[in-house]
Amino acid sequence: MRCAADLDDYLHDSRDAYVVDRDFCVFHLGTLFGVIGWGRPGMAAAQRIVLARGPELLDPGPHHVVLDYRLLEVVDVEAFKCLAEWLGVNRDVLTRVTAKAALVLPLEPYAAATVSGFYNVVKSPYPSQLCTTLEEAEAWLGVPTIAPVTELHEVSSAGHSTTTALVALLEKTPGLTVDEAARALGLTGRTLQRRLQTEGTTFLAESRKATVRRAKHLLATTEDKIADIARAVGCTTAQHFTELFRTETGVPPAMWRANARRRE
Repeated sequence: MRCAADLDDYLHDSRDAYVVDRDFCVFHLGTLFGVIGWGRPGMAAAQRIVLARGPELLDPGPHHVVLDYRLLEVVDVEAFKCLAEWLGVNRDVLTRVTAKAALVLPLEPYAAATVSGFYNVVKSPYPSQLCTTLEEAEAWLGVPTIAPVTELHEVSSAGHSTTTALVALLEKTPGLTVDEAARALGLTGRTLQRRLQTEGTTFLAESRKATVRRAKHLLATTEDKIADIARAVGCTTAQHFTELFRTETGVPPAMWRANARRRE
């Protein structure tokens, strides 16, 4: 599978691709669409999950869906409502294009109880099954499921506790140095760098991603000038910000803003 550069890239062409976000990973392989969730995703994550499931609505089908929520720790009520509303709004399309869906329950018992009640609140638009293992999900769907989901667990942030904690910290307090972030996480700077390296990333890489995520939000939701956004995300000059943004996304911030508004 191809690793999409970001969610925009995945939405443009999801075929045989996956994209990793902070609290989840989505993928499309053959006739199988999937969502892998972990941690404690809130309303913002739920909104991005339903956005990421957009390619399902465009696929003529019939396709299969696996929702792997084994690593969810807490189910946010507002996130629950967001997902339920998306199913309701798109019920007719989902009924037409989806052959089957398997929902793999969280290992955490309270989260599992909440997820188990989802289809009591919202009538499933397609044949669905609650499962406790990937083996059950694969048996129900009738298509290869274990291999792709397992592979994506390994390459995504699922189970990467240090990376996940750092990303959450940078979302709340952007612009931290490596030593400041390490102290906030109860680590030394050296230990933080070593753990991140073990999880396949670096502090610089995660800091740059956090800066770009913050910038994208401001570009999409405000009319602020590029220079003002550069200062807001901690870049010393607009030129530095533009170079950073272009390196991470492939386009300068002004073009990204224009493209985002055309899609809307």
